[in-house]
Amino acid sequence: MIEGNPEVRELENACLAAMRGAGETPVRGREYFHMSTLGTILDLVDDWTDTDRQTS
Repeated sequence: MIEGNPEVRELENACLAAMRGAGETPVRGREYFHMSTLGTILDLVDDWTDTDRQTS
């Protein structure tokens, strides 16, 4: 589970880095991206939470 996880900031940074690496720029602020990036972001979060469950 992500809520209360002290590594959430690291996950956020990983998502932002992935968006930069893919050449995506925020549509508003620094962390609101176009809907077309949702699949990539969800894949990153899913991988992150799967890894977290395996090590907990």
